[in-house]
Amino acid sequence: MLITVGSIKSGAATTTALALAAFWPGDAQVLVVEADPKGGDLAAKFGLEREPSLVSLSAAARREHDAQVLLDHAQALPGGLRVVAGPPGAEQAGSAVGLLGRDAAPLWQTVAAADDLAVIVDVGRLDPGSPAHTLVRLADAALLVARPDLAEAHALAARLDGLVTSTEASGTRLHLVLHGDGYPTDQVEASLAYRASARLPHDAKAAAILSGTGGGELRRTSLARAAHDLGRVLLAEHAAATQSVSDASADLEDAA
Repeated sequence: MLITVGSIKSGAATTTALALAAFWPGDAQVLVVEADPKGGDLAAKFGLEREPSLVSLSAAARREHDAQVLLDHAQALPGGLRVVAGPPGAEQAGSAVGLLGRDAAPLWQTVAAADDLAVIVDVGRLDPGSPAHTLVRLADAALLVARPDLAEAHALAARLDGLVTSTEASGTRLHLVLHGDGYPTDQVEASLAYRASARLPHDAKAAAILSGTGGGELRRTSLARAAHDLGRVLLAEHAAATQSVSDASADLEDAA
């Protein structure tokens, strides 16, 4: 299964991606890919090695399309979560993300079809023209993370229709995920005319642990519980979509 996590304005995509991966339901192997074209910071925050990274993955994925290539270019965070870390500079990061979108479509298609692997791709802010839009269109599901405040609502209103059109055309299921305090969920939904799939709490303790700046038991936080519930929603939706495709294929075979 392939999931992208991005935003229009807020910087909560990375926290959301890490929380979702850390508390993913089920038995699938989980991997985070830091594919923010403006550069990543996981390597610096967690003291990871320079290589392997998103840059080495982008080179290998041009010729290797098995999902194992992702694991080969991943490193482990404290606690064991595997991540492919992005380079800190925008020039290198943007180039790597562009290559992964342009040349690695067979790899992402393999990942999307895998039942035993969940890959969560942090695509950062989805600015117009971002090379990460290609990854969003290849995903099974795309999470759009937004804070429920006035500035974010205005930014979403200006971009949401275009993202909905783009993801519908590619078959990607777009999920609005609200993050933190602000307007009530139903008020945001009414304003945007779009349903929110989840609302994640503002959890400073969990965010500090996920960013490598704090300690403690992450599993007991409110963000952990909410991220686990969101994962269950995504898994159930994916199972239903897979069953629908299977049923449609069977109907075609019967008709033939």
